[in-house]
Amino acid sequence: MGGINMRLMKLIMTLTVAVAAVTLGSLSAHADDLSWALASAPQGITASEYFTTGGKPAASGYSNDASIITNPNTNTKSVVQVTKDTTNQVGSIWSNDAYAFDLTKKQTASMWVYFSGYQSEAADGMALVLQNSSRSALTQMQSGQTSWYGETLGVWGSDVDSSDISQVTGSAIQNSWALEFDTRGNNQTLTTDNYTTLGVGFDALNSYPHIAWGYPASSSTYLQDSVVVPGLLGIKKTTHYAYQMQHRGTIMDGTTTMLANGKWHHITVSWNPTSSTLSYTWDDRVPIPRQTGSTTIPANAGQPQTGTTKSLTLDTSQFYQNSTQAYSQSSGKLIWGFTGSTGSDTENNLVIFDQMPGLVDATASATITDTTTGKTVGAGDAVTGNDHARIDYQATYNSGTANWTNLTANLTLPTNITYKKATVTYADSSLATKTYDLSGLTSQAASYALQSLDSDNDVAKISVTGTFDNPATTTATSVSAATSEFTGDEALVQATTNAFTIKHQTSDLVLSVDNSLPISTTTGSDVTVTGKVATADGDVPSSTVTIHPTLNDDDLSNVTLASDGTYSLTIPAAKLNEGKNTLILTASDDADDSAPAVTVPIVVGTLEFGTVSTDADFTTTALTGSSQNIATDGDWALNVKDTRGTGSKWALYARVSSPFVSSGTQLSGNLVYEDASGNEQTIGDSNTLIESHETTSSDSATTTDVAGSWSSSKGLLMHINGNNTAGTYSGEITWTLQDAPS
Repeated sequence: MGGINMRLMKLIMTLTVAVAAVTLGSLSAHADDLSWALASAPQGITASEYFTTGGKPAASGYSNDASIITNPNTNTKSVVQVTKDTTNQVGSIWSNDAYAFDLTKKQTASMWVYFSGYQSEAADGMALVLQNSSRSALTQMQSGQTSWYGETLGVWGSDVDSSDISQVTGSAIQNSWALEFDTRGNNQTLTTDNYTTLGVGFDALNSYPHIAWGYPASSSTYLQDSVVVPGLLGIKKTTHYAYQMQHRGTIMDGTTTMLANGKWHHITVSWNPTSSTLSYTWDDRVPIPRQTGSTTIPANAGQPQTGTTKSLTLDTSQFYQNSTQAYSQSSGKLIWGFTGSTGSDTENNLVIFDQMPGLVDATASATITDTTTGKTVGAGDAVTGNDHARIDYQATYNSGTANWTNLTANLTLPTNITYKKATVTYADSSLATKTYDLSGLTSQAASYALQSLDSDNDVAKISVTGTFDNPATTTATSVSAATSEFTGDEALVQATTNAFTIKHQTSDLVLSVDNSLPISTTTGSDVTVTGKVATADGDVPSSTVTIHPTLNDDDLSNVTLASDGTYSLTIPAAKLNEGKNTLILTASDDADDSAPAVTVPIVVGTLEFGTVSTDADFTTTALTGSSQNIATDGDWALNVKDTRGTGSKWALYARVSSPFVSSGTQLSGNLVYEDASGNEQTIGDSNTLIESHETTSSDSATTTDVAGSWSSSKGLLMHINGNNTAGTYSGEITWTLQDAPS
């Protein structure tokens, strides 16, 4: 017996330890769920500016458990926690008066929602609610009830064992419509064994987590069920009642993990007052998983995708059934927000808003164009390497009661493109166009602060140019979709480029230019560039060959070849910048043959002398019998004018073209030049470099006053020996200005 007892005791202890280990693991997962969810929380707007937590439930001992978590990570401004991860919670959050849902206007609300990672153990969910009752509205507890919040989600009527359905409808949020996110499958039917525990929502047709809508205070939402229970010895029978919810517009995937799967899900709700149509689209963006220690967030997380859409004709009369109304029917306004609850099982119910109805209705788009072919790149399309690319991003303010302020474009650029520049423009042409150099970009990220958008300045455009990278082999390169965000205080919208492929381009063509390079031209003059395209064997190429010119990273119109393979491109003066311009020419045909790019530098402007003295004097000096330096008298003019812009260079030379003499006697001495560093050079009868200059972006003037820096000991000086005789000496100096190589 003892041995048996000892073996039994050992077996019991082993089982106890095993159970304890499982329990501790479950507790750890629950404890980390919130922090994991917050770590990967997507961007949104600041909820506290537009929402307030609801009122306290009427039931004694309960509180409104909703709260706002601020700055949970570096990207997210705020997260609404409708319920905490504990039992018997109820919470609500409602729009402030200034941000009511307006039934008279088009409205869009979009948000991310999270229901924990507890799968079939999660309960009970949340509801998006439109209501015209009050900001303290919540489901009311029935007489004799001690626990009810889980099944109601804080908005539906609480179940009661009564044949009077008005007791159920009267306890719901009045004058309301709700879209529920029910994380607990409802798969029980009323029997004599469970009539005391059934409640609203026990609908066998929805035995899995689901999304569905209804009018919480309407009797049409609830189906009455009953069961006759025999009394003691079957003498006295009693009828008991329970209510099921009639689900409409149901979205359900037949699994227990549709909602509480540890992912952020996106939903967009739209209202069209003309047709009285309310639509909701579930998972219209790729879900974002919570960030556990081992989780790798997918590259496409958060990108747009085709979600599941349901639409309904909203019966707006439901908002005016009860005499206690927050807004008059003529105003068209409603309170909107979220409710949520837990019962004996729990979950974190979280919401991040990214677009508020009526505040700012904004949209964004992203389009890729192969400017070599002039075609828009659709999803799955193929482009050719070395073709010119342009990505056009556009943020649009459609309507709203506020301006879209503190707006930033956080771009994620597609890979496998060598970028050149980004140009930002606005609908309001009085706002300055800004250009950003992207030639040194080392990642796909680029961020730009934008002007606020409003009804007058309603569009911001960012045009990014570059060249599709040419694959090294004939195997095409796949480029994934890339999602960018336009974030502001009042709205956050996204734009995603299409995925595409890049085909290898072969270099079987040769492009040549006839002009001498660099091409120099004066301000206001057109420039004509001519040349020829041939095959690698020198033959005339296919008639499908096209020249693709880019001037200063801006695409020009394509140029077709003449029948002999020659081309002529005229660039209007208005398109040329003062100073240096870069024209890049490429050629390709329909067979994806191409010519390597040829760079044609074009310099606009002139290099010339400005004001130069034709007669000038050195200072009158008394001879001392010793050698001495004589300075210019300060009236010399020697100016160089260079309008060719940043990077242009010049060199100034001097020579004595006629010796200095007086009455036939030549001056004993030399003309010298001492620069700012004290270096002295003798100027003879051959050119001597005295000054050089390179124009920089900080140069505000196009004219350099060379003589302006001369002094009694610097610049041009006459060095005389001690054996000279008194007299007036005259000679000639020849200045030579040369365009130094850039």
